Amino acid sequence: MNDKPIDRIAVETLSLEEINSLAEKLRAEKHRLETERIDGFVTQVEAILEGLQKTEVNQVIDTFYANRKKRENQLITDRKEREELERKQLLEPSREELIRILRNR
Repeated sequence: MNDKPIDRIAVETLSLEEINSLAEKLRAEKHRLETERIDGFVTQVEAILEGLQKTEVNQVIDTFYANRKKRENQLITDRKEREELERKQLLEPSREELIRILRNR
């Protein structure tokens, strides 16, 4: 049997074996097209997932560095506040010293 298009009259003259053969060829072609379509879809999904994974990795890295910078800034702020408090404590007399000064007057 050849692979040329067949008109309706020619189909009516086909034997059962030829019809079954043609049906099998059609099923095989349908399967090939579905497989090709599915493979294309899978490739697209894989590309999307790869892009998402790269985006997620970049977000994790960005978040890590942002959090690290926040911690560093907080440590600097805490240190400055502590140093300021210590400086004030050195400059300002303590409660006990103020009581002693007032009693001596």
